[in-house]
Amino acid sequence: MIYFLLFLPWLTILAANWLADYTGGQPVWQQRFVQILLALYCIVAIIQIREVIMENKTAPDIEVHNALLASYMPRHHTKIIAPIEFFFGQMDTYKIRGLTYYYLLERDTKKISLSTFFQLANQDGVMYIISDHRLNASYDIPVNAPAKIGAYHRIFQDELNTIYAHDSSQQ
Repeated sequence: MIYFLLFLPWLTILAANWLADYTGGQPVWQQRFVQILLALYCIVAIIQIREVIMENKTAPDIEVHNALLASYMPRHHTKIIAPIEFFFGQMDTYKIRGLTYYYLLERDTKKISLSTFFQLANQDGVMYIISDHRLNASYDIPVNAPAKIGAYHRIFQDELNTIYAHDSSQQ
């Protein structure tokens, strides 16, 4: 949604150029139709800008939130599975695998159960798993998932994420 703002100036210039070049010799009804479309476009753009501003005011700072999550994961340079936005500020700290991979894998094959997901993570040597409760193209680990799943146990949960840590005693 935030990237919409990057396209807005370009789209506005494109629309203005198109209007200047192609609507002068058109019948009146077509000129009115184009004016209505342009007005609707401006209204939608204003609503979108308002939504982005409101989202930016209410959403926590991603890097600050990622630092909070990282504070619960003291073993650095280990494999983790995390939402795509966890890369911000943490890319050099962990070997991050995206929850998006499992989301896409699930779309291409069949539904992956929680136990299978955590078993795959264990087989891959993943130390921490961070869920994404907003489901930004992420594998769904429900908020009400059990505190212990396979070789992993929950160590942190808030409204945005849950962290599961590998229980090293099970190796």
